[in-house]
Amino acid sequence: MEEIHETAKAYYINLTEEQKSKAKEMFHSMDLNGDGRVSVSEYVKAMEAKGFKSCSNETFFLGLDKDGDGMLDFEEFMSLYYLYKSNRLVFCDGHGCRAFLKGVYFTCVDLDLSMCRVETNLCRVVLCSC
Repeated sequence: MEEIHETAKAYYINLTEEQKSKAKEMFHSMDLNGDGRVSVSEYVKAMEAKGFKSCSNETFFLGLDKDGDGMLDFEEFMSLYYLYKSNRLVFCDGHGCRAFLKGVYFTCVDLDLSMCRVETNLCRVVLCSC
């Protein structure tokens, strides 16, 4: 997750002020008690309410919690925001393990399949160890 944390920092630095404001809004919407940090229970409630059941689990939260204090501060939250905004919240759903596929660094592109001899969907070619 360290690479993701570092990438998220660079991503945030390059956001416009309006985009940074939206990131802060999302953080504050998850911080239900207003203490400036997101607990596991706040995280799970917020992610389930937003329809993100795959990542609304403690295991994924612990990966985001860089300092291991059981809370997400804004900097740690930025990793989640980066993954969300860049469509990189990819989880194994083939065997029910729901593991986060953190090595998946691709962006799906539209292909002109008429040019291909074999139909393929690059967005579905993701392997998990389960």
